[in-house]
Amino acid sequence: MPEPPIRILIIVKKSALAWREAWEEPQKIITQVLRHLKYDKLVSPDDVYNSPDCRFIAVERWDSHTFIACDLFNVNYNLLDAHLDGKNELPIMVVRISQGDHSNIIKTKEPQAISQVNDQIRHIHDMHGWNNGPPFKIDHANGAHPVYFSPRSVVYK
Repeated sequence: MPEPPIRILIIVKKSALAWREAWEEPQKIITQVLRHLKYDKLVSPDDVYNSPDCRFIAVERWDSHTFIACDLFNVNYNLLDAHLDGKNELPIMVVRISQGDHSNIIKTKEPQAISQVNDQIRHIHDMHGWNNGPPFKIDHANGAHPVYFSPRSVVYK
């Protein structure tokens, strides 16, 4: 029986040891999280996550947190309609990485419906246009304002 699809949202606090790595090498953070969640069979030996079993969707950095999203077992993912309402609706497992005494602390919550996360993933697909696919990298830190030159939609709600 196939595993049900799920979206993993990894939240890394700026105070965590993994802060820099979350932005510069987010695939390594995905590897750590997959091992923590006991998904060892999904760990990529070269930290590349671009399959239906584990697809690295996006990393988004703000001043206080970095967010990393990846989908597990999402065989219905379709880049061409990933920006549309009603598409890419997955339960979200939130994984938080914070600073411990000598290492990172990883905490997880059971999967839940978080429409804001799914909405943001659709928005990211929309803003990056038709010619770009995951993984998407969006930087808002230090006053940065992302610029999108060819979004899929012209009007936003």
